[in-house]
Amino acid sequence: MNYLVKTLTSTVCLLATCALAQADVIFTDDFTEYTAGELIPTGGDNLWSGTLPVGELTFTAEDDTEHYFSAGSNKYAVMSVATTVDNANVLVTTGIFDTTYTGQMTFSFYDPSSATHDGTGWLLRLGASAGNGSSAFGVYIKNGTLILAAGSSLNASGGTISTYTMDTAHELSIVFNNSNSSLTYAGGTVASGTMDIYLDGERIGDDLAGSGGAGVDSVISNFNFTAKTWNSTFESTLYVDDFNVDTSISIPEPSSSGLIFGGFLGLAWLLRRFKGHKKG
Repeated sequence: MNYLVKTLTSTVCLLATCALAQADVIFTDDFTEYTAGELIPTGGDNLWSGTLPVGELTFTAEDDTEHYFSAGSNKYAVMSVATTVDNANVLVTTGIFDTTYTGQMTFSFYDPSSATHDGTGWLLRLGASAGNGSSAFGVYIKNGTLILAAGSSLNASGGTISTYTMDTAHELSIVFNNSNSSLTYAGGTVASGTMDIYLDGERIGDDLAGSGGAGVDSVISNFNFTAKTWNSTFESTLYVDDFNVDTSISIPEPSSSGLIFGGFLGLAWLLRRFKGHKKG
């Protein structure tokens, strides 16, 4: 009996270890290490590479005293253009992370109705660098609507992907595939040069077309947010938290939790069978 328990327990632990080992996180930031009320450090060896043009956008860490993202102690980041910017793109971008062609980007956002978007919206781009010419995918976040970026210039003409509730925290996950072949994962299949998008765990976009000038079979090594104006003005604030970019896909649920839960269910079932066999 003890041998069986030890053997089965070891098997479950091994499965859990293997599942965790499959994950390959190449970028993560939950903002807990930054000083609340101060600008998030950029450039050099920092995770974030900077803001352009300097001074037109603030990128600060804040204590989550209003519990936007967590009921407990937490910090998040605020991207804000406090004064109207006329026909100028304002950029926050990450440093270069390990190159990949496929993967999953997940983060949380809170769009406050007290600071609605004046302009085209916050454009999230994925590509090799911050420019349109090196981008492969794009999504706009604006006043309760997610809009697909389109064309080489990533304009906001790709159509509405979904709507979301303002003044509420949401989780957005993008499964991207910029390889030459299709990508199969637990949630489905992503065609070459397209992305699947999930909002709060529900798929809202299937095989959505890429955009930008990078093209298929170009590497993804950067994500960035741009305050797009398109010959108009821009003024807005967006709260963000819990960024994660992973070369493995954990949708619809993390494989590690499924394996562990399934392993313990299997262990319980086998133990019941073993006890029943001894009684018989």
